[in-house]
Amino acid sequence: MIKFLLKSPTVIFCWMALLGAALTLKAQTTLLDQNFGSSSLPPGWVQEQSAGTAMWSFGVSTNPNASGGTSINGTPMAFFDDNILGGAAPSTARLVSAPFDCSNHATITLDIDLHFRASGYSFFRILVQNGNRYEILKMYTEVNYSGSKFNSFVHQTFDLSPYRGTQTKLVFEYCDLTGQRWWAGIDNVKVV
Repeated sequence: MIKFLLKSPTVIFCWMALLGAALTLKAQTTLLDQNFGSSSLPPGWVQEQSAGTAMWSFGVSTNPNASGGTSINGTPMAFFDDNILGGAAPSTARLVSAPFDCSNHATITLDIDLHFRASGYSFFRILVQNGNRYEILKMYTEVNYSGSKFNSFVHQTFDLSPYRGTQTKLVFEYCDLTGQRWWAGIDNVKVV
C-alpha cells in the first residue's frame, strides 16, 4: 500500500505543492516599529507645525488633568497635549514617521495604539504620505474615541496596501482649530 501511495501522481503532486509553498513562504518583514521608549523624537522622524508653535511630546504626560492615566500603556508614548497649553494660540502639529519602503510587499498592515480626547471641533488624523501626495487613512473628530485619560486607548489596524511606495511615511496630525482643547497620543506603531 505504501509503495502505491509513493508512486501515486496525486500524492506526489500534493507533496510537491506543499514543498513549493513552504519554500515560497516569506517571513513577515517589519518595515517600521516604534514604541517611543527613548522619550525623544525617534531618528528619521520629524515634526511640523502649520499653526502655533507647540510640538508633539515624548514620554509620559505631566498634565494634572491626565493623572491616573498619563500614558497609553504605562510606558513612554508620543502625544500632543493641547490642554496643558492653556489659552495659547490655535495649534496644528504633525509628527511624521521615518520613511519606509513598502513597494514590494503584497500586504502591508499598520498596527497602532492610540488615544484621542475630543473637544469642540478639534481633530486627530492619520495620513499616509508618498512624495507630495497625502491620503487620509483615518480622521477622528468631535467624539472621544477612547475615553478621557491616555490609558483609555484603542488598538487600531489599517491596511496600507493601497499606499505602496519606496518612501512611504505616516503622518499623525493634531489640530485644535480654535484654541485650548484636550489631547491625542500614539504608541506601538508597527508596519509589517
